Amino acid sequence: MRLKTCAQIRHNSFFLFGELISGRFEKGNYLDLTMIGINYQPRIKAFEFALYKTEDGISREDIGFPVDELPAEERVYLLQQATGNQTIDIITERNG
Repeated sequence: MRLKTCAQIRHNSFFLFGELISGRFEKGNYLDLTMIGINYQPRIKAFEFALYKTEDGISREDIGFPVDELPAEERVYLLQQATGNQTIDIITERNG
């Protein structure tokens, strides 16, 4: 998954939004955040689709994964790092 952005939505819901580059995912898989500097692999419990328009008016749809259990300092790090160039693997089992 290519991480495009992240956002605090509602009171405590923190979402990672991105584009599925290849393959597929399902509930129970894991997001491998170690690739972007966070030693954490949250389980995919749910996902949502985010429909939006780009600056040039093109409609796009990204996938949003809630990672509510992520500590506040790591949320801040992700808000600073999510530029659309990071890749996150979706894995079937946690490493380690």
